[in-house]
Amino acid sequence: MSEFKNAIEAYAKHVVKEARNNLAKMGKAGGQLDRSIDYEVKQNRTSGGQFATGYNAEFFMEDYGIYQDLGVKGIGGKRKTGKNKDKPFENKGRGGEFQFRKGVPNRAMIKSLKSWITRKGLKGRDEKTGRFITNQSLSFIIAKSVFHTGIKRSLFFTKPFEAGIKKYENDIASGYGDDILNQL
Repeated sequence: MSEFKNAIEAYAKHVVKEARNNLAKMGKAGGQLDRSIDYEVKQNRTSGGQFATGYNAEFFMEDYGIYQDLGVKGIGGKRKTGKNKDKPFENKGRGGEFQFRKGVPNRAMIKSLKSWITRKGLKGRDEKTGRFITNQSLSFIIAKSVFHTGIKRSLFFTKPFEAGIKKYENDIASGYGDDILNQL
């Protein structure tokens, strides 16, 4: 195996391990997002499909992981725990990242929140009567809150990704140089 590929492999393992550690610190260890984080190291190819010099690492996770990592700017309410500026995703009503039509969340979001509520064993209560509300109602309330206030960025993946580059840059560069010398 090439030295360059070994260095890329070590970098990718480090990123996945640290991203999972960050999720554990957030109290989300063992969840669907945690289990979905993975990587694959592939050899580069030319536009014609032939193998080329070098390797790259591809990272995978559940689609909503990017929203958890980079955050989502809400349409109205302000978060007390952080500012919404510099977030690449926004709720813009109809056509936004979280599809709302006439102020109503889409069915997919309600369905995923409902299954999350069931897995976590959460129960909502009516503020006036104290009676339990349905999971459907609770998921709608949570969806409206996310739509208005957004999601705070966690950078659970971005931080290890960038720190890993700094940590492994010398190994990657020397591995690439060694591979070129071996080919000569």
